[in-house]
This record gives sequence, structure tokens and C-alpha cells, in this order.
Amino acid sequence: MKRNSTIYKLVSLTIAITCMVTLANAQDAENTCQQCHNDLVALKIVHAPATESCESCHTANENEHPQEGVKGFQLADEATALCFYCHEEFSETNIHAPAESGECVMCHNPHSSNYPSLLTASSEKALCLQCHEMEIPNTDVVHSPVEKGKCSECHDPHQSNESAFLKTSKPDLCYTCHKQIKELASASNKHAVFEDDCFNCHQPHSASAKSLLMEPMPTLCYNCHSDVQEQVGIATVVHKVMSDEKSCSNCHSPHASNNTAMLYEPTNDLCLSCHNRTYSNDEGKIENISNKLSEGNSIHAPVEDACVNCHLPHASEYSSLLTNKFPKGTYAAASIDNYELCFNCHDSELLTAEINSTTNFRHGEKNMHFLHLKGDKGKSCTMCHDVHGAKNEHLISKKVPFGSWQMDLNYKVTENGGSCATGCHAEKEYDRSFVITEEKIASAENQQNPGNRYQNFEMEYYKVDSSVVLANQAVEQKRQGVSDTTQEVLIAQQIQDTLQSLPNDTVDLETTESLIAETDSLSETDAIAEQTVQRDTVPLAEESEEVLVAENNSIAQDSVVEVKDIAESAGAIDTGLIASNEAVKEVVPNETQEQSPNETNENKTLEAETAEEMKSESLEMTQEAEIALSESAHPIEGEVNEQNTDKILTPEFNFSPVEFAFDSKSLGKEIEKIKKVIVWMQKNKSMSIELHGFTDNIGPEEYNNYLSLLRAKSVSDFMVGEGIKSSRLKVKGFGEKSPIAPNSSKEGRARNRRVEFILIEED
Repeated sequence: MKRNSTIYKLVSLTIAITCMVTLANAQDAENTCQQCHNDLVALKIVHAPATESCESCHTANENEHPQEGVKGFQLADEATALCFYCHEEFSETNIHAPAESGECVMCHNPHSSNYPSLLTASSEKALCLQCHEMEIPNTDVVHSPVEKGKCSECHDPHQSNESAFLKTSKPDLCYTCHKQIKELASASNKHAVFEDDCFNCHQPHSASAKSLLMEPMPTLCYNCHSDVQEQVGIATVVHKVMSDEKSCSNCHSPHASNNTAMLYEPTNDLCLSCHNRTYSNDEGKIENISNKLSEGNSIHAPVEDACVNCHLPHASEYSSLLTNKFPKGTYAAASIDNYELCFNCHDSELLTAEINSTTNFRHGEKNMHFLHLKGDKGKSCTMCHDVHGAKNEHLISKKVPFGSWQMDLNYKVTENGGSCATGCHAEKEYDRSFVITEEKIASAENQQNPGNRYQNFEMEYYKVDSSVVLANQAVEQKRQGVSDTTQEVLIAQQIQDTLQSLPNDTVDLETTESLIAETDSLSETDAIAEQTVQRDTVPLAEESEEVLVAENNSIAQDSVVEVKDIAESAGAIDTGLIASNEAVKEVVPNETQEQSPNETNENKTLEAETAEEMKSESLEMTQEAEIALSESAHPIEGEVNEQNTDKILTPEFNFSPVEFAFDSKSLGKEIEKIKKVIVWMQKNKSMSIELHGFTDNIGPEEYNNYLSLLRAKSVSDFMVGEGIKSSRLKVKGFGEKSPIAPNSSKEGRARNRRVEFILIEED
């Protein structure tokens, strides 16, 4: 027992001594390394193996160290393999070149360092730029991790399966910081480049443009959106937001959106985020649209839908970024082309059709849009309408622009129409239920005629239709050089001779005698007009056209001869007057030939009813030279004696009538005829013109009377617009009277739809 115990103690002692010797040797060895190499482990961070034993990486050889010429304590293995004793080996696709070559010490100090991860440089940035300095240009905008020197926030310094040693795939790598952008990934509309790669638009390290964009906007956007670039390049008006720093991103999200076109907000909300205040630009004042829409009782339908129905968002060749042509200012020529924008939705007949039963803005069936917009200087839509919204119904504005003024429109709504009273005119009403007549027109051509649809029109037309009286008036007008006494004698004698030459069964002698008795109180032309009415109201149905022509020829010739004899005996007429009388003789039969007995019968009732009215009003045609030919096709041609004064015919004035399409007062190509007259009047400042309008016999007489007046008025308006003073023009309408061709044919009716120029000389 004792022996065994002694052996146990000896073994235990031997083991203890061995351990103590081994530990002492190790401590001696460490102390020996540090005695020479203490600087290797003197830095802030010491490599873990170096804190334990140098032999963790180094192996001592049989030669004593140090010894000159002897290399002791060599690495226990190759550098790369040695590191992998502790560190995990590389297994990914891309390995950083220094690591792959086993040169870990290019970046790491194997013993100790003052920098994290035992790096050899003061920062990641400084370390990386030892090799990569040429890849990061010196630009204005630097990515935050780069600026902080945190390359490893994006790049793995050793290995990666991604290009450029990225830690993870794009765009997930970006989402690690840009979480707000990641949220957009669920949006319904995603930018294609956003889904693909952030680096399609952004530089990862630094850039000259904000947000690390590869190029400034909109240049960057144009790389894909060349259609917008082309639109902007040719436009005359460019949306202001396109030219500021944010450019496209003022309206569009560059990443994703739940709205169309990747807009930040629905179209109208987006537009009103800026147009909720008043602006001024090169085109003038841009109103606060938001206020108009919030306060308006009526809002334009396209505006409620989307602003882009009328406006282009980027650029346009038209003012206010409009999609189509629309006139600027208060006035514009009435053409479909000028109002192309409006007619994308509205019927163009609002502009072109004088009669339109579909529009609410009509008087009866008279299209009031046509009335306001017609002509070369028609009123623009914006003169009465606010195209966005208004407190009044039908988008009617409160104010009317007129130059720099803003005048109250005073619009009122009634059950069947409404009224307005601007500073331009007194209150005017329109009534959709207004009807003048229910007379139906049977023929196909008649059905195109609008019929009686006008109110308050002037019955400014003559009831004179007698060739005999016309001849007498022409002669009388040529007798201006004769003394007043001689004129009275001549006129009285002429009337007496004329009446006596007519068949007894065609003249109311009692009325005629009364007419002659009243010559002292009536003016010369009053007497002639009264005689005309009496002559025209006598039934002529029994007489054939041939008899009428023969009789009137005879009467005209007799009248000329009688007056010639009287004037010559008084010594107050010259050969020029005779020539003019002869011309009257030639013109009158042609005029008479055009009027049939049936036409005379149709007129007799109206003539009888108006006889007293004309007498009481002392017809305005008194002593006006043009009356001599007011019912004829052309003025007389011949010489004018210089002794003739006051108002005289000018024979060399002989312009073709202006012709019109059926039921129209539009001038069209006839403008060229009018321009010739304008040139003539500009050269002859002392001359004035009466414009006599005529129609064919289609439609009610009352309507034709007014239409003929409108035709003459349209010619007058054009001439005034070209510089002729309105005081030199007088407008008259004769309706279907005095045709210059038979109305039985289409060609004849076309010739009868006309305006004639009747010349007078001012006092």
C-alpha cells in the first residue's frame, strides 16, 4: 500500500514539474519575441492570435533565432491558407483581387492596428482610394456613404455574387437606406427604369446634378422621352415648370405612382396645387382657377374631367398651352379653323348656321351664337363665357372685357331664354319660344329656308314698282339745274301727261286728281311715290305680259319726249340730260319685262295697306338720284352735265352686283367685287352709296324683306371694316321685288339674290 502510494506521488510530481517547465519555456519564448518585436502588438487593436502566442502563426525552426543569415519563426502555412485557419474561406462568385491573391496584408495589419478590422489606413475611404481614386470624380454632389468614407455600406471588401462586390442586389441594396422609395414598389404604375435598376438614372458615388442624377432634368428624361423633347423644341409656349430645377419631377414621380402618367396627384388636383393663386407672365394675367371652380355654379365639363382636355401639360404652339387653335383677344374672324378647340366637342353649326334649333342660345330658331360670332370681326367666346367656371348659368361671365375695361354683363335667366345688357348695348332678350309664323313651305328648296324667325327688323324697303314713275323720277333728278318754278311746272305737267297716257281701266282717276291737287303740300318725290302706290294697286291680272311691255315702252318713250320738249323750251336742259333720258328709255322696258302680272297681283294687297303709311312718313327716297334706278339691274351709263348739282348719278360707276347663296348673307368670294367699289370710293371722296339688297321669291315675303336688308348690311359692315366711313353708306332691303331674272329657274333665282350699288353725290 505504501509502495503504491509512493509511486503515485512520484508520478504526480513528475507531471507537475513537466508542466511548470513547459510554461516557463513558453513565457520565456514570448518574453523573448516581445523583447524585439513589441512594436508589432503595441497599437490599439491587437490581432487575437498575437495576444496568445506568436507560434499561432509562426513556427520556430531548429536554428536559434535571431541568427544572422538564418530565417526563423516562419509562417506556419501560406498566407491565404493561414488566414483561413480562423477565417471562413471565400465561396462567392466575385473575390476582391487582394484577397484572391492572398495578400490580405494589403488591407489588414496581421498584428495590431489603430483602425477597425486591423486596417492599414485611417478609414475605408482612404484605404479604398489607394486603388480606386480614379473612379470617383470630384463633383458637386457626393453620395452620403462615400462622403463618410463608408464604402463597405454598399460593397463587400472580400467577395460578392453581385457586380462591383455589392452586398446585395439592386434595388434592394438601395432600399436598405431609402425605405420611403421601397414603399412605392407597391404602386400601380411603376417607372420602367425604377423596376430595372436605380443606376439607370442615378450615379452611385457622386454627380454634378442633384439627387446624384446622371444628367440634369429634363435632359435625363429626354433620353427616353424624345417625343416630349420634340414637342418642346417646336413649341411657341412651354410650361414654366419645365424650365425650373425640378422640371419633370414637379408633376411626375420618377419612381412610381397610383395615378396616370405617374403624376403625384390626380390631374386636376395637381394643376390646382399651383393654379390656386394668380400669376402674371408674358401672355398676361393667369387667374386663380381654384377660386373660379369653388365659387362657380356652372363648371365647364372638360374642366371637371381633366385640364388636359384643353391644355397640353408640356408645351404647345398655341397660347395658354391649348391643344388646338383658339383666338386670343376679344375679336376674331368667324371661321371653324379659328375655333378648332371648341369644335372638338361642340357642333360647328353654332358658328356657321344662322338657324339652329338645337342650341339653347337662340331667339326662336335664330342662332344667337352665329349672330355674335359672325363676320371678320366676330366676338370671341371668351367675351361672354368663362371657359372654366362661373357663378352664372351657362358659364356666362359677370364682366365683359373691352380693351382695358371690364364691363358688367348683367345676364339674367328667364324661363325660355334670358337677357343681357353690356356697356355696348341696351338690354336685349332672347326667347326660345318666339315664333313669327307657322306658314309651311312646300317645295324642297323652300324647306331649306328658315322662314320667319326674326323680330324687330326694319321694314326699310320701297313700295315703288312702276316703270313710268321711275322714268319720271330719273328725268326729274337730271333737272336740278332748272329753277324752282320751272321744276314745279315740269313735274306737274309730267304727272298730268303720264296719267293721261295710261288706259282708263288701269288708273283710279279720283285718287289721281286728289294726288295732283296735293302737289303744293307734298314734295315732288312724295307726289311721285303716292302716284306709284296708286298705280301699283290697280288690278292688272287681265293684261297679258306682252301688252304691259308694249304699253310701258310707249309710256316711257312718251314721257321722255314730253319732258325733253318742255325742258328745251325752258332752256334748262342740255344734250347730256337727253342722253340720260334715252338711257332711262332703254333700261325701263327690261325691268318691266321681268315682272309678270301674277307678281303684281301678289303685291297689290301689301301695297294698298302701306300706301297711307308711306304717305305719312314722307318717304326717305325724296330727291335722291339713285331712286331712278333703285329697282333696275344696273345704273345708267352716259355723260353727266357739270351743271347738275346736289345728288346726282355718276354714269361711269357701274359695278356688278354682289351675289349670295340661298338663304345666306355671307360674302364669300364676292368680297373681291366689293373691294373694287372700296378702291373707287377712296378715290372719290365726295360720293356715297346706297346698298340695295334683294332676294329670290322663295319663302315668306316678310322674311325676304329682312334677309335682303341683312345682305346689304353685311356688305356695309365689310366696307366699314375696310376704312369706308359709315356715313357714306346707306342700307336698304327690297326683298323679292325687282328680279333681274326669272325666279322660275335655279339660275335666275341665283342672280336675284344680290346687293346692288347705287351711287349718290354728297351735298
